[in-house]
Amino acid sequence: MRTSKFATAPLAFEEDAEAEAARLEKLREDDPIAWQDAVNTSRALVEAVKDNDIDELRRVVANAEEGEFIQAFILQAFVMALKSSLLEITQQLVDWGVPLQSSQLSQALHLVCELVNRDNFSNSWRIVKALTDGNSEGALDIDAPRQSDGVRALLVTVVVVEEEAEEESEAEQRQGQEGRNHNSNTEPGYDSVR
Repeated sequence: MRTSKFATAPLAFEEDAEAEAARLEKLREDDPIAWQDAVNTSRALVEAVKDNDIDELRRVVANAEEGEFIQAFILQAFVMALKSSLLEITQQLVDWGVPLQSSQLSQALHLVCELVNRDNFSNSWRIVKALTDGNSEGALDIDAPRQSDGVRALLVTVVVVEEEAEEESEAEQRQGQEGRNHNSNTEPGYDSVR
């Protein structure tokens, strides 16, 4: 039977990493089948995200028992969703209590912003909103500096978008130059055979 916390936030961390490791080791020794169930359930969570299969993800969570989700797999699934700009899956994981305050997710906003492009912009900004709105486990601060250099997430987005626009402009200029070169080489009387 699901406790109220697990029922509403099945991906929330109920113990620190050391306590989880000790629990899993004891489970492995005392009940190898239950330990394997936890590993299989956690792998299924990751695979559903990898396959971008929201229905399978919901099935995995609905059929899981408390204690079956291993923290490392939860974090892996969440980062995969962020890297792929999977809006619906990211929002569902946040709603299920992914611990946004985990030190391992402290740079999640920067990750999303570094990967933004024209194709994923719509999903990316909604993911940023989901991360800053947060859940019962906390939220991320849009103004939190990147640990490596102190740069803010939104500045990262501006730089990435500007670089993409500059590359696109350069590509258009090259195409225009190639087109002009092609036209000058095909004028009447020009021998195109070299």
